[in-house]
Amino acid sequence: MTRIALFTAMACAAAILARFGSSVVPFSLVPFVVFLAGATLGPRSGAYSMLMYMCLGLAGLPVFASPPYGGFSYVVTPSFGFIPGFMLAAYVIGKVLEKAASGVREEALESALEKAPDSALQKVSGRTLSRTQGRRERVRTLAAHFIANVAGVLTYYSIGIPYLALILNVYLGQSVSFYRVLQIGLVPFIVPDLVKALVAAVISRALASAGISPQR
Repeated sequence: MTRIALFTAMACAAAILARFGSSVVPFSLVPFVVFLAGATLGPRSGAYSMLMYMCLGLAGLPVFASPPYGGFSYVVTPSFGFIPGFMLAAYVIGKVLEKAASGVREEALESALEKAPDSALQKVSGRTLSRTQGRRERVRTLAAHFIANVAGVLTYYSIGIPYLALILNVYLGQSVSFYRVLQIGLVPFIVPDLVKALVAAVISRALASAGISPQR
């Protein structure tokens, strides 16, 4: 519970400290926290940390990235859809990494059963192979974290973009094409979000190596 509260606080701080950009869809550091929450807490706890963040904002605390910054009225702001999207994204990230970790464990067990060195030469070869496999494993783990984060990016955009279109066209009564919606809510942010995904993957992989992960 302490770690969940920590990531909720980190999401609040990320939204408050980086308030700039368009008021329709502002720049946000919250996705960076989402990536780390999903990888470090696991699917359920990661999603719960983002649910708590959303509830704090809807309860009136000024922890969202654009005006009015909090309160239930934030539900009808164009960018609100990204917030429940963050919750689902954290879950997806955690699930992808769970699957990846279980596959790695199965491969490691099969490899250990296949190799039983019974001579000095085989032992030396085994150590060399082990180092090579260790490097490959680090690369594979980093790739798994990045792919999981990309899955998270796709998840929150798949919710945030349609919600943005709905609010602009239905609630605000504007006539905004879907292409224009993508220009507003996707094009300016997708590359920065992928950069955040990569940086977060490096950090979360390092944390996992240090034993800070839902699997440990």
